[in-house]
Amino acid sequence: MTGDLNQAKIMGGIGSLLLVLSVVPKAGYILGIVGMVLLLIGIKNIADFFGRESVFKNALYAIIFGIIGYVAAAVFAITGILSIGAGFSIGKILGLLLLALVVLLVFYVLSAIFMKKSYDEIAQLTGISLFGTAGLLYLIGSILIIVLVGAIIILVAWILSTVAFFSIDPSKYTAPGTPPAPAPGTGPPPAPEITETPQPEPIEPS
Repeated sequence: MTGDLNQAKIMGGIGSLLLVLSVVPKAGYILGIVGMVLLLIGIKNIADFFGRESVFKNALYAIIFGIIGYVAAAVFAITGILSIGAGFSIGKILGLLLLALVVLLVFYVLSAIFMKKSYDEIAQLTGISLFGTAGLLYLIGSILIIVLVGAIIILVAWILSTVAFFSIDPSKYTAPGTPPAPAPGTGPPPAPEITETPQPEPIEPS
């Protein structure tokens, strides 16, 4: 399957922008989910265009780890909250809530590691260093997510991701295995002209 860099630019750029807007109250979750789907479509097109499946696989692993982290953390958090009316001690309830936070942090960092790998490859393939910077900031922000500064850094990472995707110029890239187009005025040499050598007329015997 051949990827489309123009589609990668649009989908990845809009997806990253929606992830920036995921901080909007109420609609944030929906914007975040749609943004992540569009981002994956954009990354998939880049992976297909350059023939580097690892670009998409790393991004997909990042999403999977993120989902697992949120689900596991939600289970522990809900269990802790429901335990309040079940006669559990405050220590046990706080322990469950703390465990939820730790699980979320671990899987969030794992998610960021794989996303950084994907963005580093995209930076290498496209020559746009902003992808590498966005991936690094996303990892740093994930590590510091337990404090407010981490969320701000992640927000900046998605902003840089938006700029990076919209900076892609599809006309500058050639898919691997595709011969480059000849420069103007160049091309194969013209075929030589074939001229017939006149044959001498036969001499009739007298």
